[in-house]
Amino acid sequence: MTSQSNPPASIGLVQRAIVVLGGLIVLFLWVMFYYHNEQIHEERLTAEAAEHLNLAIIIAENLRQMADRAKAAGSIYSSERQQGGDVAERVSRLLAGDPVFNRLSVFDERGQQLFASHDGGLERLPPAWLERLQGTAGTTVDEPVIPLALNADRERWPFPNWRLPLLVPLAGSDGQSGQAMLVEMDIGYLVSLYHAIDLGQTGFIQLLDASGRERMRADSSGVILGGEALAPAPAHGGGAVYTSRAGSKLYQSACHSMPQHGFTVVISKQYGEILQSFRAGRARQLLFNGIMTLAVLVGVFWMVRMLRGQQAALHTLQQSQEENQRLIARLESEHERSSRAASTDHLSGLFNRRQFIEVASQKLVEQRSRRRLLAVLFIDLDRFKSINDTLGHRIGDLLLQAVAGRITRLLEPGDEAARFGGDEFVVLLAGSRTEQQIIAWVDQLTQRLSAPYQLEDSEVNTSPSIGISICPRDGGDVDSLGVP
Repeated sequence: MTSQSNPPASIGLVQRAIVVLGGLIVLFLWVMFYYHNEQIHEERLTAEAAEHLNLAIIIAENLRQMADRAKAAGSIYSSERQQGGDVAERVSRLLAGDPVFNRLSVFDERGQQLFASHDGGLERLPPAWLERLQGTAGTTVDEPVIPLALNADRERWPFPNWRLPLLVPLAGSDGQSGQAMLVEMDIGYLVSLYHAIDLGQTGFIQLLDASGRERMRADSSGVILGGEALAPAPAHGGGAVYTSRAGSKLYQSACHSMPQHGFTVVISKQYGEILQSFRAGRARQLLFNGIMTLAVLVGVFWMVRMLRGQQAALHTLQQSQEENQRLIARLESEHERSSRAASTDHLSGLFNRRQFIEVASQKLVEQRSRRRLLAVLFIDLDRFKSINDTLGHRIGDLLLQAVAGRITRLLEPGDEAARFGGDEFVVLLAGSRTEQQIIAWVDQLTQRLSAPYQLEDSEVNTSPSIGISICPRDGGDVDSLGVP
């Protein structure tokens, strides 16, 4: 029974293993999905940040070159002034030959205007500009610098001033900073220089002054008029990447600062556009993972269901086998009972004539092969017919059963007894007895069978008549020994 219950248990173990394996496969798919997407997400942001940082460095370098050109213009102005040349003519030629610089003004040490190429400009430098120029603001200007935005410029926001000022210090005759030149650059032309740069749909360029105030914003189409303010860039001289916010929109911003010139270039683009291709790929991967997960679950479900069907079939087969075994056991029991009924006397329980002859033949062969004696005793009960007639057949049957019991109790291993019918009993003595031991056993049997029998309310007395045949003295086979 134990071996038959192993297959269903093994199938249950396989079912659990399949479920665990399917769960591990699904877990692996989704762990790899999130790990892969996180990695691509970071790589995409890092690559875009590096590209924008390089672009910010290029634009900042371009503006630095313009600052150097403005510084060169200041040097030319100082040289002409010291030589007593026609400053106005020289300045006019400079402006005519430079498409970026469209206005130029010169101021003395107190910030008063000394010269202007056009009317309507500043007549006096703002105090904040003058302080920075003279170093009283904590920083000495020895390079051209974009000054802080004026209040008027701040009030105009989000509409820009189309002229971007560049304050250039002019060295005096003693080599010390004295006068200053204010060069105003054309923002429209400046922005047109970056027209070929692909910033995408949401990308744009910002130019911030030293205080973080936006002085210009442009994209691939040109100058942007308006727009929500972004968080200011980090106030340090190197490059940086950070997240800025405009309303509900998040931007990745990369900046590069040039503190010596008082400006910072910022390149910003919305995260949504940066991650657009990533999100499209993630959606496809998500669909693929969903299909694979569904396929794995369907496969696991199908295999588990198939194994359950097999388990049910095996269970049914096992029950059928158990039922067959019970049926076989019952048949064997019935066969044994029928065989025993066919080979024994129903009244005494001893062998009947047919079975005794078969057993005696086998015993005879065994005894002769071992060179031992075999005795056959023929027993009749005296007065049995009169007892049966006077006391009844029931008492007669009880007497026969009692005689059979006394004979059986005297038998030793190897001995057999039978009832041939009526009051006739036959005993076969095997073993290793001598002829004297056989005679002694017969005497003992005679004494036992001659003892009174208490049968219900009657005491019955009888004695046996016993005949003896000994092999090989009286015969070599069953027939010659007198077995009828």
